[in-house]
Amino acid sequence: INAEYMGVRCNNLKDTDTFGKSDPYVVLEVHGQRQISSCKNNDLNPVYNETFLFRNVDQHQKLDITVKDKDVMSDDKVGHGSLKVSDVPRGQEREFTISLGHHGIMFHKATCTLRATYI
Repeated sequence: INAEYMGVRCNNLKDTDTFGKSDPYVVLEVHGQRQISSCKNNDLNPVYNETFLFRNVDQHQKLDITVKDKDVMSDDKVGHGSLKVSDVPRGQEREFTISLGHHGIMFHKATCTLRATYI
């Protein structure tokens, strides 16, 4: 099965920068495959008009979503969530909104929304 994720957008991200706003990007991972979105400068509600394709994905795996803030020294983790591959019926496209937490704690009602299809 191939998994395709599109229309990724985040809402209400925590601002981790001292000056200005966070510069978020999204890391998507499925079973050792990793893809990274572009970085959106000074945006706590970024929209990524990008498509992420993962090949040979098993129904028992999950998509891990990590939102990070691009910084000069080291990138800060803004939030994390996941989606089971089996949550999307094969051949159908569905939209999901995933709550983002940090170290298991939910805050700011931060979310990541994306469309998923398995083909």
